[in-house]
Amino acid sequence: MESILNRLAIALFVCSSANAQIAPVPETTNSGIEYKSIAEALEALHAKPNVEISVQRDWTIVDDSGNYTLWSFAPKGHAAYPAVVKREVVQKDGTVSIRQG
Repeated sequence: MESILNRLAIALFVCSSANAQIAPVPETTNSGIEYKSIAEALEALHAKPNVEISVQRDWTIVDDSGNYTLWSFAPKGHAAYPAVVKREVVQKDGTVSIRQG
């Protein structure tokens, strides 16, 4: 099962570079993101050990591969700013999927 999770996580991370071309998701107040604000999320992720942080096409990308999670933070000047997308590979009832919040 871990092999399937690893392959799905790799596919998720490879596809992440297309963030700017994905159609916007409707705004929601129930995002599933555990932080009170986008700034708090970014600050906490910077302090978290074993995450990789990079900038791709001006988006700040946080790869928390230990938790099969990828965060994408919109850059200043972007129409979505301030916004964040959290994608995590999850397993439920024997099915592996990507949950986006």
